[in-house]
Amino acid sequence: MKKLLFLSIFLCLGTYYLQAQGNFGFQFQLASNRFVQVEKQLNTKMNSTFFYSLNLLYRYSFGRIALHTGIGYVPLRYNIDLLTMDNIKTTLYYLNLPLQVNYKIPVGYLQALVVGGGVDFNLYLGKSESKSFDIASPLFNAQNQINSVSKTLQIAPKLSIAYQTIILDEEILEVGFFSSYETRKYQLVHHPYFNQDGAAQAIIRQSHALRFGVEAKLFF
Repeated sequence: MKKLLFLSIFLCLGTYYLQAQGNFGFQFQLASNRFVQVEKQLNTKMNSTFFYSLNLLYRYSFGRIALHTGIGYVPLRYNIDLLTMDNIKTTLYYLNLPLQVNYKIPVGYLQALVVGGGVDFNLYLGKSESKSFDIASPLFNAQNQINSVSKTLQIAPKLSIAYQTIILDEEILEVGFFSSYETRKYQLVHHPYFNQDGAAQAIIRQSHALRFGVEAKLFF
């Protein structure tokens, strides 16, 4: 009985190994970045921005299930208008480590609908800033500074849906839509600037980052 059980387990593992397949590939994303649940102060406006990112992926599949992981780069951009002629633009740079599980639903010969869910781990690398002030603005010639206090690690649950097809007999192409939501708040501090009465003011915001857009994956 024990020998039969051992043989059955051995055959199952052998079949799993033979059917499983690993592929390297690339992922390109074009998406909108939006801050949500913003705690607003003063007459300011935070604009949505677009970004693109490129990832190196590894895909390990067995039957209809596939595990995706890899490494890439994500720029988180945002603009803040102070409702004068003044504008502050900031980009936060992240190293992206995705982990996702996909399920394939066949819809035709060598074609499928792929739905997936997972988590993006974004490691903070640094930032860049640019500011423009109107010469007639009370901000002009004032000492202005922007601090983006972000967590070293941002965790973003992600959902996606894509169309998958086989090209050139072996390459796997997936094109679809995704959305992710960073669970840890950003604290955006802009200080100091001077209002019309010459008094020092500060803007303090806390918000989450929501991203949604299109993505394409090509595996070899």
